[in-house]
Amino acid sequence: RPEFERLLRLDRMVADELAKLDDDHFVIHDFRFELFHVEHLVISPRGIFVVHKIPRGEPLGVRNDMLFAGDLCLEKNTSNLWRICHLIQIVFRKGYKEDLMPEPILVSPEAGSLALNEFKGISIVDLPGMRERITRGQRGVLDPDLVRSFAVFIKSKYA
Repeated sequence: RPEFERLLRLDRMVADELAKLDDDHFVIHDFRFELFHVEHLVISPRGIFVVHKIPRGEPLGVRNDMLFAGDLCLEKNTSNLWRICHLIQIVFRKGYKEDLMPEPILVSPEAGSLALNEFKGISIVDLPGMRERITRGQRGVLDPDLVRSFAVFIKSKYA
């Protein structure tokens, strides 16, 4: 029970930080996309972001080409994050005729400073860095009407 409560607290921390994004950002939490659990999806004019938390605040390291938080292997987390991004890209391209690869983000809510900021194309950030990563970049990657339409589609079909 204490571990479950800790994980719920971490989810709340991430959701609270995402709630600080402006109204151009549509955030959808905790849903199944096909066979995969999506913790947080952000759809904005700056792009689409799939956000998952690192369940431990221990130092990150790479061993045998796999990401670890302390002794916890994050291979399943990183591979599922990429699978979700590819599935979203396929759905987005098929339904909206736009080819956009969502950006995977691993956030470490309990981390102080992070030694790693990227692993195999996945951004690794702390809580303030997550919001900065999502809002950084160029406006106009996606049309605001397209953003709203895709957010409504995902929410109505999957959430």
